[in-house]
Amino acid sequence: MNTLHKSFDITTRAADGDKRELDVIASTGEIDAYNERIDPRGWDLARYLANPVVLLQHDSYGFPIGSASNVRVDGDALRATLRLVDSKAHPKGDQVYELAKQGALRSVSVGFRSLATATEKIGGRDVVVHTRAELIEISLVAIPANPNALIHEVRSMPTQLQSARTTEPTWRGKRYDELSFAEKHTLANEDPKLWDRMRGIVPKPKPDPNAVPKWKGKEYFELSFEERHELANTDEDLFHAMRSHVPIFNGKGLDDLTPDEEVALYKQDNARWKRMQEMR
Repeated sequence: MNTLHKSFDITTRAADGDKRELDVIASTGEIDAYNERIDPRGWDLARYLANPVVLLQHDSYGFPIGSASNVRVDGDALRATLRLVDSKAHPKGDQVYELAKQGALRSVSVGFRSLATATEKIGGRDVVVHTRAELIEISLVAIPANPNALIHEVRSMPTQLQSARTTEPTWRGKRYDELSFAEKHTLANEDPKLWDRMRGIVPKPKPDPNAVPKWKGKEYFELSFEERHELANTDEDLFHAMRSHVPIFNGKGLDDLTPDEEVALYKQDNARWKRMQEMR
């Protein structure tokens, strides 16, 4: 299945309330940066309503960042209410919510399957119109293609609940980073929910920018499809770090290598050279 993506600019406005919700226009009938548009009358929402996931940057390998409700076509717009999870459910939950609340995250995007298309002459140019489209997912993204999707309201939880959620949990009087390996193993078996909560708020050490992230002794391009899928489900942060990491040689990226260094890389580690070529 070929899933297409269309992004939309958003504006934010903080409001009082008791939920972590964003009211958004997910799509409009306007022409986007790709010289295409989606006819709002052609949305098929049945599949999405059965599993209304909200993703981050269209990352279908990782876990959802939230869910959507009140999804409907209203006039010339596809509207929805997005409810974001907190950091106990997703490592980036609180961060993404604060980015939207403070106006730094200003885009949403739809992932859809085009069921029918037509070509229209609009403003002297041919425009591809998706006359029927099946909604697959809605994402929060950093860079938009269409300027007309808006977050109209951000509803936050009361201050007393925020304070309660940021209280660091303990087990046998210890924080997670104070537990021994054996204690962590015991905790995981006795109370897995508490183990997840405690592990989820442990500050992660800053990675060495020159270190190549690995999993099971392998770099990302060395992993099989099955290993990448397993990694995405077991350590999402490492998965993203490995996938986005630019391979290095002598502390340099490919564009910074001298001709002699590039030849040396080609001879010494051809797989890395090919990976660096792909990312050039």
